[in-house]
Amino acid sequence: MKRMLLLVALCAAVGVPIAASAQAGPGMQGAPTPEQRAMMDKARIDSKATAYNALTPAHAAAVTAIVAQVVAGSLDRRAAGAQIDALLTPVEQKAVLAASDKSRAAMRAAMMAAGGRPPDAGPPPPPGPGGPPPGAGPPPPGGGRFGPPSAGRYLLMVSMSREQMRSLMPRARSTSAP
Repeated sequence: MKRMLLLVALCAAVGVPIAASAQAGPGMQGAPTPEQRAMMDKARIDSKATAYNALTPAHAAAVTAIVAQVVAGSLDRRAAGAQIDALLTPVEQKAVLAASDKSRAAMRAAMMAAGGRPPDAGPPPPPGPGGPPPGAGPPPPGGGRFGPPSAGRYLLMVSMSREQMRSLMPRARSTSAP
């Protein structure tokens, strides 16, 4: 009987913390509703048209060629974004970034219209126990994961489908492989 109680206590001592850490935190939300997805797709299509209309025909063709290289896998996304940024004039960059801001506002409105929360709502989550990964260094200047917004990165993003973007994302590695 003592062994049974000891076994139950041990299981409870290990199981309760694991179960508590597996629960979703505050502010987590699921996939967008079909209405939200339709509004966000429309904002993306409109933004892409606005951004490409701000480019000269030669620059639009060059951007399309760079995007084709990225989709084919012969050019890295970050290098492609830098090439597009170098190609565009300051006026074109400003117009593309304005289209980006308008699209972001429309997507935020789509999330709010259906009763959801915008992605940046609420206080930031508390820091995790491990902090940033080793060697991560300070965040880039200007915000975002990769620095300030870039017209090249934005054109690259709206020029590819969600499936194409997903195929270019790094895959998680399984730790259970032999």
